[in-house]
Amino acid sequence: MTPGSGAFTTVSAAGGYQVIGKFVYFCVTITITAKGTASETMSIPLPTGTAKRAASVLATETAVIGCMGFGRIASGGSSVSVILKYDNTTYIGNGHVVTIIGFYEQN
Repeated sequence: MTPGSGAFTTVSAAGGYQVIGKFVYFCVTITITAKGTASETMSIPLPTGTAKRAASVLATETAVIGCMGFGRIASGGSSVSVILKYDNTTYIGNGHVVTIIGFYEQN
């Protein structure tokens, strides 16, 4: 888990994935206990491989603000980047829990 700038004091991520043919389906829950100096966007590595083409993922914060958002996977990319709320503002905050779910075709 990497913020757009700064650094998290305490953050964790847990999830899983399943590969069916060339498609990877995944779900990750990010828990931000103490945000430290972290700000802007967040990114996480893909569970396996690189993306054959660009994809979008769904994000939801469930502990504090309860709103939807998104993440992006670039063509050839190896991470979910630009994880933001629906209005392009940050999910980063103390006590926030963000769940990301999506799929991509791997190379």
